[in-house]
Amino acid sequence: MRALLRPLPRAVTRPVSILFVIAWIAVMALVINRSYLQASTSLAADLARYGSAAVWRGVSVVKPNELEAEVLSGIAVTDLSSAELAARWFLDCGAATTMITRGSRGALVVGAAGVEDHRAFAATPVDTTAAGDAFTGALGASLAQGASLPEAVRRGLAAGALAVTVRGASPSLPTAEAVDAFLAAQR
Repeated sequence: MRALLRPLPRAVTRPVSILFVIAWIAVMALVINRSYLQASTSLAADLARYGSAAVWRGVSVVKPNELEAEVLSGIAVTDLSSAELAARWFLDCGAATTMITRGSRGALVVGAAGVEDHRAFAATPVDTTAAGDAFTGALGASLAQGASLPEAVRRGLAAGALAVTVRGASPSLPTAEAVDAFLAAQR
């Protein structure tokens, strides 16, 4: 399967660069929460303007979840169509590819080559704590090791599916070997 986007620049494939983008999104999620935004929507607008001018043009892949995408883009993400609209906002700001994680509904990837809806793996959730972290860690590690974006997304979805089956944050994070075994069982 052809990659959904152009090859990542060498600097972005280094784990530190990938982790910077991931950390930036995580900080944004902590700083801006839904209750604060209801009181001050100008903060979200200011941060979105700052981000579009200073950050997005240098980003190969941005991976917000639905709430983060809504906060940054100003577009309520309620379904696949609105997720695509929010994803395109990031592209319009200069990001090369946007991936919006949608929990049990998977991940939507929008890039220069088109739109791809990656379905989540079936899982019986025990605790969803750290599922997004598991997804992001597997995604980043896979990209850093040279995997194509679709393969990295698949590994992220597998890690997320495994994570929700274990109670607690740290204990639920799967190893690369566990992700490999899970994916082998899916074939």
